[in-house]
Amino acid sequence: MAVKVGQSYVSEAALSFAQASAEETGGGNILKDLAKKFPNLKFSVGTAPFSGSGKGNVAVSPKILREMQENPDKRVEYEALLYDVANLNWNQNPTVKSSGVIIDANGEMSMWSISKSDGGTKRAKSPLDKNNKSWWQKVLDELSKKTDGEVTGKVGFNESKRARQLSAAQTKADIRALLELLQEDLDECKDGLSKNWCDEAEVKKVEEMIERAQQRLNELENSAPQIFSPVNILI
Repeated sequence: MAVKVGQSYVSEAALSFAQASAEETGGGNILKDLAKKFPNLKFSVGTAPFSGSGKGNVAVSPKILREMQENPDKRVEYEALLYDVANLNWNQNPTVKSSGVIIDANGEMSMWSISKSDGGTKRAKSPLDKNNKSWWQKVLDELSKKTDGEVTGKVGFNESKRARQLSAAQTKADIRALLELLQEDLDECKDGLSKNWCDEAEVKKVEEMIERAQQRLNELENSAPQIFSPVNILI
C-alpha cells in the first residue's frame, strides 16, 4: 500500500525503513551514508542522463543532498523513495544495458535507460511523478519495452517552462534557485552536445536564459530600499 511522505508516495516498507534508519544517520558525507544503506545503487552528484554505467544508477542534485543533510523530514522522504528505487526489478529486460534515476534540484524524478538489441540502440528518458501512487509502475513499464530500431538520444531545453518560472520569481532567493536549475540544464545540454544529442542552439538558449535570470537578480539587488540615517535626512 502506498503512503504519502512529504511530496512523495512510497511503500509502507520504504517509510518504515527510512524512519527506522533516521537515527543511524551519520554527520559525515551524505553520499557515503546513502551508499552504505543502499549497496545495490550507485550514487553520483548531478542530473545528466545516460551518464552512468550498468544498472541502479542514482544521480542526485547537490541542492537535494543539502536539504537531506539539513532537514530530517526531507531525509526520510528521499530515503524512502530510494528504498523503493532500490527494490525495483531493474534486470527484467536483458536488452537494457544501463539504467538509472535522476533527482533534480526541484525534487522531480526521472528515469533513463540504454537498450541494445539486433534492432539497434535506444536511449530513453521519462519523468516520474512521485506524487502518483504508482510512479514505480512506469519504471517497470519503460524497462520492459523492447528495442525496435535505432533511436538516438536527445536532449532539449524546456525554454518555455524556465521562462514562466523566471516571470513568476519575486525574490532574490527565487532567482538564485532558478539559476541552480539553469546551471543543471546547461550541464545537461553541454553533455548532450558532446554526444551529438543536441546542437549548439540548445546550449545557446540556456546561456541566454541564464543571462536574463542574472540580469533580473541584479535588478532586485540594486532596487533594495535605501536606509537613511538621521544625518542623511537632515542633509
